[in-house]
Amino acid sequence: MSWVHKMKDVKIESAKYDSSKKAKDLHKEYQKILDKFENGKALVIMEESIIRLL
Repeated sequence: MSWVHKMKDVKIESAKYDSSKKAKDLHKEYQKILDKFENGKALVIMEESIIRLL
């Protein structure tokens, strides 16, 4: 089960902070994925703008 699925069922008040290297690496991986989504979204917006201009 992934970290995301585990956190969906946890209330904020009862969530514990995990400062282990594995948790930090997992956070970095998720952040990289989110950054890729943001970059892709920006590219789609630019592409749509270019298509409208043509």
